[in-house]
Amino acid sequence: MCKKLITAVFTVFLFLISITAVSALDEVGSITVNLEEGKKGTSVKNVELELIKVGDVVNGQYLFIDDLHDIEIDLNTLETAEDMKNAAYTISKITVSKNIVGTRKTTNDYGTVKFDQLEKGVYLLQATDINRYENIMPTLISVPVFNNESKNGMNYDISIIPKHSPIAAAKTNDTANLKIFVVLAGVSAVIIAIIRREAI
Repeated sequence: MCKKLITAVFTVFLFLISITAVSALDEVGSITVNLEEGKKGTSVKNVELELIKVGDVVNGQYLFIDDLHDIEIDLNTLETAEDMKNAAYTISKITVSKNIVGTRKTTNDYGTVKFDQLEKGVYLLQATDINRYENIMPTLISVPVFNNESKNGMNYDISIIPKHSPIAAAKTNDTANLKIFVVLAGVSAVIIAIIRREAI
């Protein structure tokens, strides 16, 4: 009888452990990035993106990882899109200066790439090689995100379309030469006018 009781308790214990393990596995997430088509002549293919974990979830609060603990930004008070944009830009510059490297992946022919097996936390998405695409703005993403439609109110599988902007066209020699020509023409006109006045 005692043996059966011990066996039963042990079986229940193992069952509970397996449930805990499955729950832990369920709490990993993913971020799928989809690039929009840019202006004519650009391509969403072979764009290298980097995902860096910059914050952990501790007692329901977002805290920077140790390498970024000195950043004077509170991840929990970012409310507007402008707040998020400015914070992402600042954090991106700091990760570069501190040589903090994340996971890098390249988009497929359709401009899509997926980062999976992600722990809970805050991630920075940035471009490391835009190839023939456009400038991509650094973006902060939390895993998970709140979602009313999911069973537990949280979404661990996130899709994102990062904001982008055309690359500013470089000034060509022809443009520079045209400006010089206009300036010289203006100067010549002034000199001619002065000479005519003196002649009168």
